[in-house]
Amino acid sequence: MSLVAQICVVIVTLALVFTAVVIWKASKKFEQLALKVSLGVDEARRATSEAQQVIATLQHAAKGIQRSSAQFETLSTRVTDLSSLVIDEIEGPARSAAALAQGVRAGAAALLGRRSPVVSTHHFNGGKRNV
Repeated sequence: MSLVAQICVVIVTLALVFTAVVIWKASKKFEQLALKVSLGVDEARRATSEAQQVIATLQHAAKGIQRSSAQFETLSTRVTDLSSLVIDEIEGPARSAAALAQGVRAGAAALLGRRSPVVSTHHFNGGKRNV
């Protein structure tokens, strides 16, 4: 074999060895990347699971709050109805009683000859009127 052919065989062999080494290193890097992606996917699954649990808990709490607000609304409606009923039943008779008491006072004062004291703006000094 000639020297040029031997050099070509050596160069081709070195090129094949170099290519094999590069492919081997690339496959190692690819394996590491695949492992990291796999770990990332596992973490994403765990995070998704935890997020779903939090959402379920919040939904449960929201249902409880909705029930409480509905009960509060019912209670406030009942209290409003009751207070309206009390005011309607008490206000009229109370006004009538107050008007009757005022009328009785005025009638008693008229019958007894007493009038309500009139506020005077005049001052008296020794029986003489000072204006």
